[in-house]
Amino acid sequence: MNKDRIRVAVEHASIFIERANDLLERLDNEDGAILITGCKESAALRRQSMELTRALAELRKSRVE
Repeated sequence: MNKDRIRVAVEHASIFIERANDLLERLDNEDGAILITGCKESAALRRQSMELTRALAELRKSRVE
């Protein structure tokens, strides 16, 4: 673990939270008429989830490059 990897993970986590809030806002405004898997906000959240997962995996690696 090093400072750069921590910073990257924090950045991806921050973006994930923004995307989650965007989706929650849209769902609040749609009165349940939208499928969670069928909008651009849900796609963005899924993509950011993958990026965050990768950043956390890098953070857990013990080797320093």
